[in-house]
Order: sequence, then C-alpha cells, then structure tokens
Amino acid sequence: MKKMLLFLIPSMILSTGCWDRIEINDVAFVAGTGVDKVEDNYLVSIQVTLPGQMGGKGSSGGGGGTSGTGPWYVESAEGSTLREANEVQQSMLSRQLNFSHRRVIVFGEDLAKEGVSQSLDILVRVPQNRLSTLGVVVEGQARDVLNSDAPIENFPAEMIREMAQSVMTENPTLRVLTEKLLKEGIDPILPYLAQTKTHPGPKGQAKTNIQFKGMAVFDQDKLAGVLENEEASILLVAMDQSPLPTIRVVPPHGEGRLEVRFEDVQSRLKPTIKGDKLHIKVEVDTRGSLVENASQYDITKNGNLRDLEGLLRKTIETTMEDVIHKLQHEFHSDPIGIGEAFHQRYPKKWADMREQWKKEYYPRVDVEVVANVHIEHTGSITKPFGFKEGEIAP
Repeated sequence: MKKMLLFLIPSMILSTGCWDRIEINDVAFVAGTGVDKVEDNYLVSIQVTLPGQMGGKGSSGGGGGTSGTGPWYVESAEGSTLREANEVQQSMLSRQLNFSHRRVIVFGEDLAKEGVSQSLDILVRVPQNRLSTLGVVVEGQARDVLNSDAPIENFPAEMIREMAQSVMTENPTLRVLTEKLLKEGIDPILPYLAQTKTHPGPKGQAKTNIQFKGMAVFDQDKLAGVLENEEASILLVAMDQSPLPTIRVVPPHGEGRLEVRFEDVQSRLKPTIKGDKLHIKVEVDTRGSLVENASQYDITKNGNLRDLEGLLRKTIETTMEDVIHKLQHEFHSDPIGIGEAFHQRYPKKWADMREQWKKEYYPRVDVEVVANVHIEHTGSITKPFGFKEGEIAP
C-alpha cells in the first residue's frame, strides 16, 4: 500500500497544471494604455483589441469606450492610482484584462510635466507588464490620441509603436526609461506625438491621424520641453541615436535648397577638466548621399562638392552647439549624457560634483562640436535638373 502511495503522489503532482487557466475568449488584451492627470486623480485609458473585428486594415475604431464596431475600443476611468483605475475598468468589462501584449504607454503632456515616476511603479512592478513596452509623450491628452482613427494600422497603439521604433535606433522602452531615471548624469527622452486631422475625403469627412512632432526632453522624471524638426534630429545625432538623419541647406552659390541624407553617423563625447573649467568635445563623423538638389548649384564643378561638405559641417556644428546650449540653460536637461561622460572619465571628481551637477556644473560646461562630413553618392544625375546651362550657378 505504501509503495502504491509513493507511486501515486508524484503522478498526481505531474497531472496538475490547468486549474488556473483562462480561456482566450474570456481575455481582453490591452494594446495600449494612456495616462492623463485630472486634478488629483489619474485618468487611465486602455485600448482593447477586438480580434473578431479585424477583417482588414483601415477599419474605423470605436471611440469613447462604447463602440465595438471596429477592431478596437477605448475604455477610460479615473482613480487615485493606475491600479485603482484599472479595477474600475475591470468592473465594466465581461472579460479579464490582460496587459502582457501591451504595445505602448502614452503619457499625456500635463502628466509628463508633473512627473512620470509614480505612473511607472505598477508598470515595472507587476510581471505581466512587459518592460519592452514603448513609451511616448503626446500633445494634449493621451485619451484623445488613443481614440485617433489611425487608418494605416489595425489600431492606433500599433501605429504609435511603429512610429516610436522608427525615430531612434534605441527603442524607447520602459526598461530604457527606468534605467535612465535611475542612472546618474543622464536624462531620458521620449518621442513626442500629436493627433492631427486629415484632409476630408470624397465624402467630405475628415479623420484623425497621429503625427510625430519631435522629442520630449525630461529633467529627471519631468517633461522639460520639446525639440522639433532639425533640433530633434540633431539631438539624436549627438546621442548617436539617429537612424537616417537628413539636413537641408541653402547652397553656397545660387538659390534653392539641397538635402543630404546620412546613412552612417557616429558620435563620441570627450570630456576634460582643467582646474575649475569643464570642457566637452562632441565628435561627429558622417557619411551620406545627396538625395535632392532643388537648386542651381552644380556639385560636379571643381571644388563645389568640397564646399558643400564644409557647409554641412558648419551647419551640424552650429546647430548642435545651439541645441546643447538650449538643453543646458533652458531645459536644464542632459539627455546626451554629458554628466555620465564626466562620471566615467573622472569618477573621483564626479563624487564632488554629483550633488550640484545640474545647478552648478552642467550649465557652465564649455561645449565644442567637431564634425566630419563626407558625401559618398550624388545620385544618378550630376547637374541640377530643370535648369539650362546659363542658369546654373558657378
């Protein structure tokens, strides 16, 4: 009898495993979460996918948390914490909320200005919440952006995810965000998006879309400001995080504009301390191609290509120095990691600077940018297209 029990007990242990299962038809998968601040409470919006409605791209989604006619809908609820708001949302759903497939966390602008740290607690504490989820900041309320039509994808959270992945080489995940918040001498950045209206179609009805506007720059966990257009691009170049930056310049001679796309960009920080003077040298090496010549400038003429490279070099150096000055004195933010560079190079001196780095030392760091530009390809045509020989600039 005892031998029989010894055989049965291990068999019973191996036969368990389905007691806590949840059928997939009883699960509501959350694709994205939006977090806004409403007075003293959080307004949390969840975008729930409806797989049965995903017949094809371009289907219009449900807004306001009531429509189930599209492939997704948004449910919003208030709470003193994110967890409390999720519990309210759960009480209004017939399925169990599941966050393991969440694509994005969308921070509203007002919440980001107050600080994102408290919002991150549940997002990094509960194992079901993936640290590979991407984070973005949006103009206005996160709820509105999650309710966008976003016609090119099945649901807006997927479009936000694709856009966030495309703007910088290091994905802005929750893991990266929390690591930079905990690390000394560097501040986080996140993609900055906004809801826009498309032009009316044949039926005269405009739809809402999502647009990348720039980079949201943080001072610790608080939104300090937004860099747009060329400033955002040059910031990512300085961080060595820009995938394919482009620069537009007026040619050295003639009228119009030229655009160069850089396929290879490498940036390095070289800090030095001499007495009480702090100096940082930003070295930028670029290789690119001329992708548009909407000007009268002939790059085939002797010395013109070299002059264009010199103009691009000066443009990069001047713009980057202006952006870093703005970060130092207006945003009081260090997303490039100048403080981290000093920490690594001078660990003993950093111990004396760390407490007053942002207030005393960072604003007076002397910045020098040195760029090397090499244009490798000029395209299939050589001379400016559409101009007669006499109209081409010398």
